[in-house]
Amino acid sequence: MESEERHRTQQTQQPVRVLELFAGIGGMRLALSYAGLAVESVAVEVNQQALAVYGLNFGRDHVVNRDICSLTPRWFDQQHCRIWTMSPPCQPYTRQGKVRDAEDPRAKPLLHIISVLQEVTAPPEAIVLENVRNFEQSDSYLLLCEALRARGFEWRSFLLSPQQFGFPNARLRFYMVAKRRPFLFRRIPNMEAAASTGSDASTAHLLEVPWRHLPCVAPRALEHGQSVLCETLRDTCTSCGQPALASRAVGTECCYELKPVSDFIDADDADWLVPEGTMQKESARCFDVVYPDCRHSSCFTKAYGRYVDGTGSVLSVARKLAQSSAAPCSYTMQEFFGVLRYFAPAEVARLLGFKLEVSAASCSPACLPQCQSHLASDEHVKSCQCSRYQLPLAKPRELWGLLGNSLNPQVVALVCEACDLSDLVQRAEATAKKSILRAALSEVHQQSLGPSTSLGGTWYWMPCQVESDKGLVVHKVDPSSITSDGNKVQASLLFANDPNVKPLQLELSFFLSDVDGSCGIVRTFITEKDPLHPRFRLAPGDVVRKEEDLLKDKVSLTEGTGVTEIASSQSAACKVKLQHSPFQLEFLAHGQVVQKLNSRRLLNFERYRPKDGQAHAGLVDATDVDANNLFEESFGGHTDSKPRGPAAVGVDVAFEAAVDIFGLAEHAVGLGLGENHLQEPYRFFNLDVFEYALDVPMALYGAIPLVTAIHHTKPGEAVASGFFFPNPSEGFVNVETAKGSPQTETWWLFESGVMDMFFLAGPSPQEVLQRYHTLTGFPRMPPISTLGKHQSRWNYVDVEDSIGVNRKFDQHDIPYDVLWLDIEHTDSKKYFTWHPSHFAQPDKLLTALEASKRKLVTIIDPHIKKDNGYDVYNKMKNHDLFTKTKDKQLYDGWCWPGSSSYPDFCNPETRQLWTTFFKMDYYPHNRPDLYTWNDMNEPSVFNGPEVTMPRDNLHKCSEKQYEVEHRDVHNVYGFYHHMATVEGQLARAPNIRPFVLTRSFFAGSHKHGAIWTGDNMAKWDHLAISVPMLVSLCLCGASFVGADVPGFFFDPEPQLFQRWHQLGIWYPFYRGHAHLETKRREPWMLGKEITDNMREQVTVRYQMLPTWYTLFAQWALSGQPILRPLWYQDAADAEAFRHQNTHFLLGSDVLVRAVTKPGEDILNVYLPSGSWFDFWNLEATPLPGGQSHRVKADPSHVPVYVRTGAILPKKMRRRRSSLAMASDPYTIYVYGEQAGGHVYIDDGQSHDFMQGHFVYDKLSFDGQELVSEPAQTLHVTGAAKGAAGAFKQSTAVERLVFVGLPSSPVSAHVVGKADTFQVTSSRMQNGAWVATVKKPLCQLGAQWKLRLAF
Repeated sequence: MESEERHRTQQTQQPVRVLELFAGIGGMRLALSYAGLAVESVAVEVNQQALAVYGLNFGRDHVVNRDICSLTPRWFDQQHCRIWTMSPPCQPYTRQGKVRDAEDPRAKPLLHIISVLQEVTAPPEAIVLENVRNFEQSDSYLLLCEALRARGFEWRSFLLSPQQFGFPNARLRFYMVAKRRPFLFRRIPNMEAAASTGSDASTAHLLEVPWRHLPCVAPRALEHGQSVLCETLRDTCTSCGQPALASRAVGTECCYELKPVSDFIDADDADWLVPEGTMQKESARCFDVVYPDCRHSSCFTKAYGRYVDGTGSVLSVARKLAQSSAAPCSYTMQEFFGVLRYFAPAEVARLLGFKLEVSAASCSPACLPQCQSHLASDEHVKSCQCSRYQLPLAKPRELWGLLGNSLNPQVVALVCEACDLSDLVQRAEATAKKSILRAALSEVHQQSLGPSTSLGGTWYWMPCQVESDKGLVVHKVDPSSITSDGNKVQASLLFANDPNVKPLQLELSFFLSDVDGSCGIVRTFITEKDPLHPRFRLAPGDVVRKEEDLLKDKVSLTEGTGVTEIASSQSAACKVKLQHSPFQLEFLAHGQVVQKLNSRRLLNFERYRPKDGQAHAGLVDATDVDANNLFEESFGGHTDSKPRGPAAVGVDVAFEAAVDIFGLAEHAVGLGLGENHLQEPYRFFNLDVFEYALDVPMALYGAIPLVTAIHHTKPGEAVASGFFFPNPSEGFVNVETAKGSPQTETWWLFESGVMDMFFLAGPSPQEVLQRYHTLTGFPRMPPISTLGKHQSRWNYVDVEDSIGVNRKFDQHDIPYDVLWLDIEHTDSKKYFTWHPSHFAQPDKLLTALEASKRKLVTIIDPHIKKDNGYDVYNKMKNHDLFTKTKDKQLYDGWCWPGSSSYPDFCNPETRQLWTTFFKMDYYPHNRPDLYTWNDMNEPSVFNGPEVTMPRDNLHKCSEKQYEVEHRDVHNVYGFYHHMATVEGQLARAPNIRPFVLTRSFFAGSHKHGAIWTGDNMAKWDHLAISVPMLVSLCLCGASFVGADVPGFFFDPEPQLFQRWHQLGIWYPFYRGHAHLETKRREPWMLGKEITDNMREQVTVRYQMLPTWYTLFAQWALSGQPILRPLWYQDAADAEAFRHQNTHFLLGSDVLVRAVTKPGEDILNVYLPSGSWFDFWNLEATPLPGGQSHRVKADPSHVPVYVRTGAILPKKMRRRRSSLAMASDPYTIYVYGEQAGGHVYIDDGQSHDFMQGHFVYDKLSFDGQELVSEPAQTLHVTGAAKGAAGAFKQSTAVERLVFVGLPSSPVSAHVVGKADTFQVTSSRMQNGAWVATVKKPLCQLGAQWKLRLAF
């Protein structure tokens, strides 16, 4: 049965591609099969006999007949293998216990593989190695460990004998499993380092004492009486009596014990996967009879005899056996098995007393009688003259792995299982595109192995049943329950098909926009009355502002037949129609229905119920359609106990006359959610996704359940509306748009919690976002230095390496602002610490950066290393602030530090304690402006379901006890971690602006800091997808966003490196970052040509900082997105939607077109209405808008255009950093005869702007006069009061550049002043002029008019 289950599991798995080095006849392949992996292999072997057998067993197409030393790193990369297996030839030096095995010519293939491992672009995710004892003391092993560590592997090694697992062989063999992060070891901890006198002191730490046995899984009793499986290693087993290391002696029962050999021999053939061709290998045909007077194996002698002084020969063994007086078939002779090193299986079989088969066809006439006599009498033959080897009578499984000439696949398999090699399969399945809807119809898992199989399945079936019955009513409003009070309307929602089910409570609340006081925010709240368990609801003020802080919109009710109309008292433009039966809501703006809620009758609210509760009398919710897995669900080797049962909530929302909707960040898809035409819903479940796939609805790192719809209600007109559903549990949103359909249909489903939904009126996309920020809060204004270039890597080696990088930026005259340190800078991944040797002098680095006017970022992840010597862990534990298991025990998960605990950031007390770790007297070498990076905060748990926390874990949140399940709050774990870190920086220095980058996020994370798109890849399609991903985030209110440039994983080709940086300078957050295993990729690493181009492109980023800073102020203080789709200013422009995945607007006036493919010479650039100037060439003829243009791709930059009518502030002097530019004057670019714009200035670092200490000027040009109007108003801060206090930014204007003037000015002067300024002009290609006024004596923050004279 076990074998059948394994076969069935392997058939449903995606095969793991394996490179078998020294493949033999396939032993390693069998081992991985035993370990439960479906294998697709590439086998490398030079032995022709082994090749023939391997090809017979597994197919010749998989076999490579080449010398291993001839295979290049490129060849290894081309195989795309996730696992490498090795059973390399055992060098004679190693067999004799000598360490200098690298001197042996036979070591060359292994040394070549070690060299290749250091050079390949894509190293494997795991390596499995088997060898002889003493290999762990050899040169080869030391070199292998050095290579593994350099490429980011961790490994575990073992010395085991098959005897420990019931096989008749006591010979110790060496086993190793190495896994590349994040595939770490859950059950096998590190052993202490070997004190190797034969190794260099600097590398001795790489060696570890091998384990002598595998994890014990014998039952052990816990204090509360439950029996569980022990998942830790024990070093002394009372059953099998294995040897233990003296320093780690712990007694316990073991999972394996010495078994009678008969159990092994008599096993069912079906349990063994021995290939049929095994016995056709020549060395398996040896018929030498073991007896003192008999000759030894000729094949053995040729290969090995001369190296081991005969100790390994059959003759030597037979003599020792005779001296022992042990019977040949006695299993007490195991003491001699230790010298049976390289016997063919037939020789071992003979020692064990197996009968051998002979025939006249294979035996010579001289020996045939003796052989026949031997068979008849079962006596030993004195000699044998057979001309050919004979096939033993024993079954293949009786011979396989009895030491012979091969490894033991079963033992290798047990090692692989103990090392959790199957994690590779789970991770692949977690990121594969699989249907959550089909999961309900089959036994395969859905896209991420999550327990939402039943969630998605029931939601699939409910629409089928409801929509197939047009007259079916599930929910209806009780008209007599409708009440109104100020801005609120309440009613009861009845379950139409079962009057015994308690009704739901419906509440509608109406609010006004903070920005302009207009109506158009409707909150729809639905929950159950008197729930069996409390329904989780986000604390007011965390994600959505408290209602008492919002502007209330008083409403009036008008009753009709079966309908209640609710109208805003502020304006007749905002109305809601409440239909009673079936329940439905219609949202109207300016007389047009723009959204309908529950028009398809798919409202689903699963009330908490007892497990043995009574079935519903009719259709009440989705559990009546599919009742599978309601109270427990298994998936991916994990079980979700679901103690409270089903609690899903969901509803359909129709967007009338909307051809598409936008938002639902974060997904690696095109901007138009319906246009993507995905067959599955978009999933919200924040995950640590490794090398994420594109154009699939799978969950990524963050969740913002907000969409903006564009409605084409009339020809040539478009209006916008938004829908926001901030539920932090796992969610799915299905989007359906049919060609020619007048509307976009969606349905929304969440695993638990309440239904708290918001309708947001337009009529423009900007007004939708203003209403969203009214609800969730306006963004945080970042420090100006964080708008510059960021330089990061996993990891800069030490302080000197980091200082060297900083120095080389100056040497190459390339500006940058912020240096980043990843996890290796810490002491054993303990955050708020520094590595005791590599970063023993962080002040030296911080001082060097301060001298360069630059900043430092250190990483602080949420997992806390379980270490009683670690103060952060002790404080959290002593205050009882860690997340707990469903049994209310301290939850233990694995992440970078190994065994870790996870703070309950949902708990305000946890966040308060977290802030204290940022104090100047707590965090060593702290600075008021030491910035922070929050990574892995989905949270990432390497040994958890879907690489995250179990859903039945418990949080305290704002409750008195640990009663909130993790399923309720999963998607806000990173949100609260981010919040706590920002609060920590504010507690450290209240008037210094914090900067915290987060990977995981939720709606409202924009209030805390920056976001990036996670672990992307250095591939062209990842460059391309960054455009819609970032624009989508901006449409969801989060504008301080970026993607790692030029991709986190893999080494970018030079053209990709160059093009991505050319695009990256137009990201709001611009960071270069790289994986541990990639080559160094600082701007000067790819040659002079690329270095020069990088210098010029990064310089443009810094020249544009005044424009960037103004856009950030308008975002943070007024809610205007920084990046915008082409159609944002004119949603009626249908053609703009067709280019939304490759083009974007920076603000309203700068258009960027990404170069998304290698070798693109001609680009199709679409320009919206108006005319557009070439950003790079001011003398070029402006291009007309409203059409596409074929543009030649310039290798030095991506196409960028500026809209006629724009005014852009710049600073043109190249400095080393943004703070070094503080005293530089401004250059103002004016595009066209009529133009307008703004410029914002403050001190760049403090919160003084909140008291009005900033400059915000409106600039306008009418063709002759450029006018500055200071003291403009921003929503959050009010009117600008100008420079004050510590304000040290220059406000001087050194140059005015007018582009596209119809004639050339002869002079200029400031109205009211006598000075006249010289004007220099140049002719454009179309005959227009570019005129420059130098040193016009204008100050920003003051009122003035500069007049041109023609």
